[in-house]
Amino acid sequence: MSFRSAAGDEAISNGRHHGRPNDLAFQIEPGATPVAEFALAVGQGLVWDARSILVADADLKISRWPGRGQAMALVVNNAASRPCRLEAGSRWGGPIGAFDLTRYGNRLLFPRHALAGAGPGVAITRYALVSRPATAGGGADSTMLQAQGDGWLFLSATGRVIERRLAPAAMVTASLLGLVAMTATTDVDDTGGQSPSRDVPVPLVRLTGPGRIWLQSLAYGSAAAPGDPAARAEKVAARPVLDAVR
Repeated sequence: MSFRSAAGDEAISNGRHHGRPNDLAFQIEPGATPVAEFALAVGQGLVWDARSILVADADLKISRWPGRGQAMALVVNNAASRPCRLEAGSRWGGPIGAFDLTRYGNRLLFPRHALAGAGPGVAITRYALVSRPATAGGGADSTMLQAQGDGWLFLSATGRVIERRLAPAAMVTASLLGLVAMTATTDVDDTGGQSPSRDVPVPLVRLTGPGRIWLQSLAYGSAAAPGDPAARAEKVAARPVLDAVR
């Protein structure tokens, strides 16, 4: 499912299968600024970017998720006998991708800033730190996370999302700011090379197949200059890591 219909005329939708305890019922409306609508079963919950929650039924309990300061909220249906509705947007204002982890070997890798939310049965942990040496404009550190389990992972992107398949031993270099996700069979390494810009350091990574990668046409944070308050706030907000979703 991923991002394949997010920019088209067809909504991304999934009906909950009762044989899968960690399945979710949701629909992601298409368009430039999509909205995700969830129907949470009794006792079911998910974690979502707190800044992007739009509206929730009164029986939904929303609390801060203790992910070392990450701006995520835990949303749980406390109703006695009915499903409850949650509507949420995209942190970056662009497409929302929905990944059923059972279709990707129960594991997916992605940069920290791409995380929009996760359903039950998903554990999110630190995978690797890609760091760039300090330059005149300051250093740029980025963390790769991994999602494991049999639930749903939701990622936020900017611009147009494209999917590429890497053959075994095929190698490409990409900007981490343009990378949205990749399968765990893909190997990721710091290139050790120089950033294209001294003033705006860009973390570059080398990706080696086999695997699938998702890239976006507009880099994260590209709308804000490094000195802007919004850019500084984003850098602070992105530091913590969400440990796990149960």
